[in-house]
Amino acid sequence: ITNFTAKAINKKVQLTWTVTGNEQIGHFEVQRSTNGTSYETVSSTAATAKPGQENYVTIDDAPLFNRSVLYRLKIFDKDGSYYFSDIRMVRINYAALSITIKENPVHDRLMLEINSSENNKAGLSFYNVKGEKLLQQELTVTEGRINKVIDLPAMPAGTYSLLITAKDGFKQ
Repeated sequence: ITNFTAKAINKKVQLTWTVTGNEQIGHFEVQRSTNGTSYETVSSTAATAKPGQENYVTIDDAPLFNRSVLYRLKIFDKDGSYYFSDIRMVRINYAALSITIKENPVHDRLMLEINSSENNKAGLSFYNVKGEKLLQQELTVTEGRINKVIDLPAMPAGTYSLLITAKDGFKQ
């Protein structure tokens, strides 16, 4: 490896590297760690068949926020042996909570996709078109991306608004 970089771009991590002797390499694993001891593989890239020097790029599109993350490459030669690249550190400071309704219209179950950079609590309030609050519920949000299903009480067909508030002042 003659060049290995990891940098934050638009809340993702772009990893680029250049190798010489590309014809000897089978594949690469991109690994990350928050403690420098335990690494998880986040992606795998097959080496091209091109001999000589080759450039590679991959994106970690589900990075860890608000902490230092260490990235390295595990390089597998075609004979099965492997070795590691140098380590690069990336930190993306991002405090965010995004909640998406997965199916609309909603009937008896509200399906949400929640992406949070930290553990949080969110309040869900349902309003009718007159602005009357019909239901309020607290939701515990864990760090990362999760799907959550909320069973709703029987309500007449109609148009409703959902207000989501979090402890950090977030409103959606």
